[in-house]
Amino acid sequence: MSGKARVVLLAAAAITLAAAIAAYSLLSYKTSAQALPKSFTVSGHTFEFSTYAVTVQQQEQGLMNQTITNGTFMLFVFPLSSIYPFWMYNTYNALDIMWLNGTKDNAMVVYVAANAPSCLSTAAYCENHIYTPNAVANYVIETKAGFVQEYAVVIGTHIRFNRQ
Repeated sequence: MSGKARVVLLAAAAITLAAAIAAYSLLSYKTSAQALPKSFTVSGHTFEFSTYAVTVQQQEQGLMNQTITNGTFMLFVFPLSSIYPFWMYNTYNALDIMWLNGTKDNAMVVYVAANAPSCLSTAAYCENHIYTPNAVANYVIETKAGFVQEYAVVIGTHIRFNRQ
């Protein structure tokens, strides 16, 4: 085996090992209920999460076909910071959507879609009503519309995740 082939083989093995470690870490994080925060604090007020979206299937479902109340707080947890567009297909109420970037304990709001109207039309129609942040995020919180205004949530607002 030539020196160049050996280097390529070693690089491929290192990348495979790194990907396996990352996947294991992500799987462990996603499947551990203890890893998910129970609530979040913003502007001096604490709110309990009512539901979570950590798997792709849960993230695709979101709050579709659900009645949204003032106590509805859904946390989306993504494996990496990236651009995650959201749509409002089959949501019954307008929502506030907050994209956050941060750690397991603290995050900062990087983008907000306030009062995003529901879309009860066809999927094709709703695809034209997608909310795409202009900053990377690894968390998203969806709430009933009006939350961001009531609690003065803007880009740069800090969010604390609470484990207990």
